[in-house]
Amino acid sequence: MTVAVAATMLSLSPWQVRKLIADGKLRARNTGKAYIIPVRAISEFLDGSDAPMRHPDST
Repeated sequence: MTVAVAATMLSLSPWQVRKLIADGKLRARNTGKAYIIPVRAISEFLDGSDAPMRHPDST
């Protein structure tokens, strides 16, 4: 999902979602133009997982 959709789901601004991604708190894949956030990453974030998340490089 896009940053905008994730922001709506989490009741956050898109900026806040990008900050969570940058801080490693929300898993996402950088496509070069935008971040793609897996649905599972939203579930993991909402479950309160404190484990740091990596940003997989796009290939």
